[in-house]
Amino acid sequence: MSSVMRGAIFEVGEAPEPSDLWWENLATSTSERRRLTIRVYCVVLVLVALTLLALVLLKVLQAGLPSVLGFANTDRAVQFSTGMGAASTVVHFAANLVIKALIKKMAAMARPPSRTFYERSLFTLLSIAWCINTVALPFVVGIIPFGLTQAFYEAGGVIQHVCLLAVIGVFPPSLAACFRSGRSSNAMCSHPACARSA
Repeated sequence: MSSVMRGAIFEVGEAPEPSDLWWENLATSTSERRRLTIRVYCVVLVLVALTLLALVLLKVLQAGLPSVLGFANTDRAVQFSTGMGAASTVVHFAANLVIKALIKKMAAMARPPSRTFYERSLFTLLSIAWCINTVALPFVVGIIPFGLTQAFYEAGGVIQHVCLLAVIGVFPPSLAACFRSGRSSNAMCSHPACARSA
């Protein structure tokens, strides 16, 4: 809700709970908070660019090394391509973990005025970074240098990369949560991958 008082426009909203406020950050001006937030976005973009560079390098090695080593168009080349596809997936997953850890730290460094503001900022940053890094990057790397070809679907291609990324991105965290819950309580874990008695 906007309010005008003596020619100045004020944004008025519902007051947050006192426990939600981070009192030490309230003195930070809006312009300072914007500057810090822009810095966080720049760091995230640099990390995504570094991930892109690493994935392109692995793609170049995947495409060129079999010819250089003399086993192009053989079963060994398919195995090599699959292995390089798995390696690029691991690099991609590690980059996502680094981005997540840095965003968590840097979102707090932007001096949010409340826990709610921090969580919204964190969600926005993680959503943007992971959409770019996990959805757009594999597609971009996959179409380098020839565009959308059959290699997109073959061993070591984008489809395999995305499937492996989904598997290692979903199952290890959920299994870790199961093991944490098993240690912290005597309750039985309901996750199908680790159904066990406490």
